[in-house]
Amino acid sequence: MRRIPPDALRSAARSIVLMLLMAMAAAVAPPALAASASAPAGTHIKSHKASGMAKPTAPSEPRSAKNIDGRPKAFQANTGTLWVTDGAGNTYDTGLGMMKGTSPSIIAAGNGGGYQVAFQANTGTLWTVGHYGTADLGLGMMPGTSPSITALASGGYQIAFQANTGTLWVAGSAGTGDWGLGMMRGTSPDITSVEGGFQVAFQANTGSLWTAGSRGTADLGLGMAPGTSPSISNTEIAFQANTGTLWTTGTYGTRDSGLGMMPGTSPSIARVLNGYQVAFQANTGNLWVTGRDGTADLGLGMMPGTSPHIQGGIRLPINSWYQVLFQANTGSLWSTGTDGTADLGLGMMSGTSPG
Repeated sequence: MRRIPPDALRSAARSIVLMLLMAMAAAVAPPALAASASAPAGTHIKSHKASGMAKPTAPSEPRSAKNIDGRPKAFQANTGTLWVTDGAGNTYDTGLGMMKGTSPSIIAAGNGGGYQVAFQANTGTLWTVGHYGTADLGLGMMPGTSPSITALASGGYQIAFQANTGTLWVAGSAGTGDWGLGMMRGTSPDITSVEGGFQVAFQANTGSLWTAGSRGTADLGLGMAPGTSPSISNTEIAFQANTGTLWTTGTYGTRDSGLGMMPGTSPSIARVLNGYQVAFQANTGNLWVTGRDGTADLGLGMMPGTSPHIQGGIRLPINSWYQVLFQANTGSLWSTGTDGTADLGLGMMSGTSPG
């Protein structure tokens, strides 16, 4: 009988162990998700660049920037640190370094224009700063991903993020924990406050849209575009489908808008009077909005690889309003919407989006 060399036996044993480990890893991931591929290809929208935008401005000193809507804003400046504009219009450099390629998330908190921000620090851990204090939560995040924060109806806040293990985690006033749901690498979850708690939308590690939270956990069976993240506001979700078009799903039904999105970017959705409004970067590089308050090409060029952030609501006497923050194709932070359009004169880090 031919004798098998010891080195060959060791190599075969290593291969068997590796196969067993891979099988174990696959067993703990969410089950395979059926991606939808039945929608038509994205509608191509005629392109034109925004005009009249100033060159990027490097923030260096605390200053009063235009805050035309009176709501807090957060962004990674082109210096790599977290900057915040509070509700009173004061803009601050917090002096806290952010991880390259990530974006912060902010909520209004307390009185007098207060806020709370969640972000991935340049150490790779989740940090918070604002009304509830400054803290390193000591929770490692996946590189290139960003957290999402929401104010809870019961008080306090809750954060959703992709941990450095690749699973969905939550942290905050309602508790901290690993939900054991695998996320697609390079994507970020979004969290919203709902009656009885919160709900999270995310791209699972199979490429499908999932939700998890107080309303239960569900595979929505809708395929998402690689490298993109969903946006959730109460009952409605907006996302870039694996066809390259903007889709929405929720209590108003599931709908393909037929509007083509820029690859690698994500939409943002906000609740307005009698419905929702969505902001997104079209496949032409321009900022578009669509929803209850109409569909429009706003004629403003966006920085490649970035996504807008929309805030919305209802004002007395029963009027809708929304405002969109975005990084312009000049590298500067801009705001546009019901309260007007303005270059806020603050330079942003390339590849990042405002919160």
